[in-house]
This record gives sequence, structure tokens and C-alpha cells, in this order.
Amino acid sequence: MNNGNIVICLTGMPGSGKSTVAGMLKEKGFTMVEHSAQIKKLMRIGGMKVNAKNIELFVVNIKQAFGRDVVAKLSSKKIASSRGNVVISGPRDPAEIAYIRRFHPEVVVVAISAPRKLRYDRILSRKEGIKAGNYHEFEWRDRKNIALGTMKLIKSADYVLINTGTLSQLRSDLYELLRLLQRKTKRV
Repeated sequence: MNNGNIVICLTGMPGSGKSTVAGMLKEKGFTMVEHSAQIKKLMRIGGMKVNAKNIELFVVNIKQAFGRDVVAKLSSKKIASSRGNVVISGPRDPAEIAYIRRFHPEVVVVAISAPRKLRYDRILSRKEGIKAGNYHEFEWRDRKNIALGTMKLIKSADYVLINTGTLSQLRSDLYELLRLLQRKTKRV
């Protein structure tokens, strides 16, 4: 790892807990870079309504137009200007990780995993543009994420955090992983 700093990319299906884990890392002093923030910014500039379904469609379109690593390229300036430990929330495609590794070969990919029903319940509770009872829209989002490469990225992750318990358990598991990564950075 580079300069003793930890660079973590969090991936996972919608509702798995990526933002929650990113927030926990931010509390530990990590600079947070959210891929979705870059997407939402472009959508607002273009006058598009920002909601879960439009975000999925927009990402598909810009990846088709500009390449599978376009979202990482949009976030690269913020990543490059970050000092210390960095958490990048939301990569969905192995091409994004490949792009980030060009500048941060030490990046660690952590997949956040949770069962489908639990993810659906979480999304409903945060009112993320999916109407109560609209399981078909949730499934559509999952299919879009799979088509974008999210499952490939999850399967190739360096580590997996299972997010089925309490926030306290998730935090404990995350901090255990951080201790492991910190030991690894000290060996290099």
C-alpha cells in the first residue's frame, strides 16, 4: 500500500449498506468520495430529475457513450486531491477499479453483502424513489446493477462485509477489517 494510506472501494447491490459503511469510515477520518454524487451532479446540470430509476438509466447511457470506467474518471479529481485514507463508495464495474488502480495500485475492494429482502426493506424505509410494494422496480434496479458489472465486482472483491445484523455489529466487523488493513500497510 502507498504511503501507509488505505484506499477502500465499497461495492454492493442497492440497499446493501455501502453508504452506511462509508459514513462509518468518514467518522474514522477517511475522505469520502461518492460515485453517485458525481452522477447526480451531471444529472442536475442536464436538468434531469434525480431519482433511483433515472440514475440507473443515466449510468447505463454514459457508460455506453464514454466507456465502462467513466464514473471513476468523473471522481478521479476528488480522489487525486484526497490526503490520507480514502473511501470510494459505489463502484459498480471492474473497469472502474482498473482505472482507479492506475493511480492507486493499493486500492482494496470491499463488497457489502445483504440478502435481497433485507435490502428491499432498507430501500423502502429510506424512501428512495421506490413505491411501497413495488418489488418489480427493485428487481429492475438489481438487474441494471448486474448488467453494469456489480456482481462481477462483488465476486472479485478483496473482502466481504456481511450486513445482516445491527449497526453495532457492522461497525465491529468494519473496524476488525480496518485493523487488518492497517497491519498490512505497516508491512509494506
